Amino acid sequence: MKAVIKENLKPGICIRELDPPAAQKDPIVRIEAAALCGSDLHMFEDMSSYQFAVTPVIMGHEACGVIEYSGDSGLMAGQRVVIDSVLSCGECFYCRTGRENLCVNRKTVGQQIDGVFARYARLPKRVLIPVPNHLPAEQGACLEPFGVALRCIEQAGICPGDTVAIIGPGPIGLMAMLLARHSGAATVIMVGTPADEMRLNLARQLGADAVICSPEELKQHRNQYSVVLEWSGSQGGFLSACELVAAGGTIVVGAIYSREAHVDMNTLVRREITLKTARSRTYSTWKRAIDLVCKQVVDLGPIVTHRYPVEAAQEAFEQALARKSIKTVLTF
Repeated sequence: MKAVIKENLKPGICIRELDPPAAQKDPIVRIEAAALCGSDLHMFEDMSSYQFAVTPVIMGHEACGVIEYSGDSGLMAGQRVVIDSVLSCGECFYCRTGRENLCVNRKTVGQQIDGVFARYARLPKRVLIPVPNHLPAEQGACLEPFGVALRCIEQAGICPGDTVAIIGPGPIGLMAMLLARHSGAATVIMVGTPADEMRLNLARQLGADAVICSPEELKQHRNQYSVVLEWSGSQGGFLSACELVAAGGTIVVGAIYSREAHVDMNTLVRREITLKTARSRTYSTWKRAIDLVCKQVVDLGPIVTHRYPVEAAQEAFEQALARKSIKTVLTF
């Protein structure tokens, strides 16, 4: 089988022919669709924020597939599953109190254990989330990042009538926009850069009240938003969040930053801004995410714009890094 490998900490990926995983106690999943995450792009380009990764490793953690071999899991062959990127220990304080996203012993699929960018993946039962068999594979592959967006919405505590600004029109930013609207936000805007034209156009199509891509436009929206969600992972994006948020409002940061960001705490304190972060998902978030998609409350289909066979993974990564795609799915 072909697999996308991160062989070392240098930029780039390799596509290698590997034997399928041998049957042992852990289940084997036949991957139907696997999506590129922003963290995969970071690992392709610059490993400075992922020094904890163990190489060589099969990359990828956003996927949908079916159980090919159940091992000792108790899962049935043919059951459709999606992948939780977080392998939590189940024993630490955070796991025992329902915050397994903060597990102190966590390992990440596709970074510290072999991931899903291959036809078959042998994975611990703990990261396999059963979903209805009628769920389209592409939307199933998007459930993991959708759960990340939902966790951000949970942290923000959006109420009906809130005004919401989202910075960063990548896949998770777009998903957060859909969720903000479904949470009752009266106004939702998307903020990007001129390089985000394709993504901002999709934001318009998905119902953004306005899109902003210039400093001049940003100034017209200063101090107007009760909630700002920061998904750009850039110093400029965080500064924009501080400009947009209204006094007494909330900023939630969900992005991973490739460089250290600096915060003007005096500005936040004097305007009584609440600053929160969001990481991964909890199991309860998974349940809500699956229900929202499977019951067609939220349609993730338009966010998947490009599809590539695994043999063309190099091109898929390059196109995504050039912002010529929004959500990219690999097929096997």
